Amino acid sequence: MFWKLRYVALILILGIPQPASSFNVDVENPMIFSGSQEDMFGYTVKQFENEERKWLLIGSPWEGQSKNRTGDVYKCPVLKTRNPECVKLNLAEFLTVPNITEVKENMTLGMSLASNPKAGFLTCGPLYSYKCGGLYYVAGACLNVSATFKVVNTIAPTVQGNAGQTSKIENTPSVINLLSSN
Repeated sequence: MFWKLRYVALILILGIPQPASSFNVDVENPMIFSGSQEDMFGYTVKQFENEERKWLLIGSPWEGQSKNRTGDVYKCPVLKTRNPECVKLNLAEFLTVPNITEVKENMTLGMSLASNPKAGFLTCGPLYSYKCGGLYYVAGACLNVSATFKVVNTIAPTVQGNAGQTSKIENTPSVINLLSSN
């Protein structure tokens, strides 16, 4: 009796078509995206599409060797050529929170990449820090980037002002306002 149940279970498992997900990897004509190993080029990779074309966003969190290693993100076109040229977005210069003494060295921008449901993407530098008095605080910060690769705003919810008041960033496109919360 027990063997009959096993036989029926085996027929049900193998005999009923299962839904499956699959993907293709072109091993004959691969696209190769190259960057510096010291900069950790390729630490994060995100597929991205805008009205212009399809892209790969590639994070390079130690970009800026041997100076200040702020990190950055590259946009690489998905083309039929073997070695498409990637373009550095220079996002580190746009990550800024006013009215504090920023420390961008080693902030590792590009360590995380996420799609923004409203179009665009978000990239973060978890080691972004600032100086208050004689102390350094690691707060982390993110950049909201539009689908056309323009910086929309900086997001730094844990940054506090020098007086110890919690600060928040006003989420207004193209404007970054530091507002004190009591």
